[in-house]
Amino acid sequence: MTQRPTQRIAVVGAGWAGLGCARLLADAGCTVEVFEAAPQAGGRARGITLPLGGVRARVDNGQHLLIGAYTAVRSLLALHCHPASFTLQPAAFDIARPGARPMRLAQSDWIEGHQRRLSDGGARLRLPAPVLVALRQASWLLGSKRLPLGWVWSLRRLVRASLAGPPDPGQALGHYLRSLELPPGFVRGFVASLAESALNTSLEQACAARFSLVLREAFGGLSPDSAYFLTGAGDLSSLLPDALIAANPAKGSRLDLRYGTRLTRLERYSGTAGNAGTAGGAGGAGGAGGAGGAAWWLRTDRHAARIGPFDQVVLAISPDRLRRLVRDSLLANDPAMPSSSRVDGDALAKVSAALHTVPDPCGILTRWLALGRRPPALPVLALPDLESAHGRSVPRRSAVAPAQTLHSGSAWVFPRSGTPEAPPPPCRAVAGLVVSAINDKADAARIADRITAHLGLDVVDHFDVFERRAATPSVAGLTWPAFDLCGAHRLWLAGDWVGDGSGEALPATLESAVRSAFAVARAAATAG
Repeated sequence: MTQRPTQRIAVVGAGWAGLGCARLLADAGCTVEVFEAAPQAGGRARGITLPLGGVRARVDNGQHLLIGAYTAVRSLLALHCHPASFTLQPAAFDIARPGARPMRLAQSDWIEGHQRRLSDGGARLRLPAPVLVALRQASWLLGSKRLPLGWVWSLRRLVRASLAGPPDPGQALGHYLRSLELPPGFVRGFVASLAESALNTSLEQACAARFSLVLREAFGGLSPDSAYFLTGAGDLSSLLPDALIAANPAKGSRLDLRYGTRLTRLERYSGTAGNAGTAGGAGGAGGAGGAGGAAWWLRTDRHAARIGPFDQVVLAISPDRLRRLVRDSLLANDPAMPSSSRVDGDALAKVSAALHTVPDPCGILTRWLALGRRPPALPVLALPDLESAHGRSVPRRSAVAPAQTLHSGSAWVFPRSGTPEAPPPPCRAVAGLVVSAINDKADAARIADRITAHLGLDVVDHFDVFERRAATPSVAGLTWPAFDLCGAHRLWLAGDWVGDGSGEALPATLESAVRSAFAVARAAATAG
């Protein structure tokens, strides 16, 4: 990426998408200012400090799963993070059902070792893709333990169907699974739990194409480490956001962060009108707006005057926050500026129309557990008791999703990786229990209570972190708004709910957030 250092770009939001985009633009020589409403960077994937087990423990605001197939995240880590800050470990987890022995889904060490030697050895032998896919499937089948034969066969059929080709984007996952004639118990238990954690919604709402892509990347990836778990040496802030902030900018560029500053309005004026009244920052830096052109200006809750001008703006905030921003910007009427100077609102109207189809974010509960003894096996996917488990219908205000969704009652339990030191006695370990796709905190807490009792975890203390608007559901028929939806106006979108131009139907994950950051940075850095 190359760009004149005179380009001045505002990035709204310092989550992984916004901060990643800002760093890439600064690397390309742009002058970048980041506006973040929170007092720290990281967005919904950051480190926090909370009371746990009698100490102030450093954990995360939510337990996020990173895997080796996340190529964009790995690229950003390779650019700005020390290799010792993260590790890739073979994926393995137990599946716990009430009244049954734990099952184990894992990869075969023997096959994995041989595949690595064949594909990445000194001879650089490259196996044909069909052989690699067969090895990947064989690795999972041979490495797993105590899976019912029906589940093994069903999982194989599901993965093979995903590899054969993606379902129709408008097809719901429940309908797709019924067309494959998979056993109802396998679907209601295991697949429903995977759908909730990966797509943040229920079977009957989830997009089959996005779920199929998740399976292809995790179980059918050509790379030996595509399904490996990527874990950091510390919390999520130290894994990526802190490194991006600390990186040295390119010569002639600048990366400034303004915390505790919420954007309340976007304005765009012609260059002549906009340049009268520059305020709130390094106004006039570079050629914002150009001769007779148009420039972006910002209004925030911390500054009475406008901030600008900016050549380009990157909006990297959640859909619900962006809806409010667009509404207020469209309704605003600044008496200080003549109406003839105002550029029409086509760009914001486009964003408003695209946001109308994006569902409201759903809630996720992470219960951080201080344990009196180390569990024999973590991570664990705790499945519900299909005979007695019942979810609670939760209204969802959305133009796309059905009126109600139902939670299965499942959860993941992950070990706390990267803890710098063990908690003091009587605590022996820290773990995070995650209940996804649920909008009622009390319901989520009851599910967490039931699962900790079912797993027999020795809980000494716990602390619940409930993110009410944590992730955007991947519902059937949904197409993420394009990152360059308003590129002609030098207004860009970034986030886990934004399309990166690749045409792949990614669910809302950290990987989709970072992919959008790369897409925006490439486009914005070359938009003169």
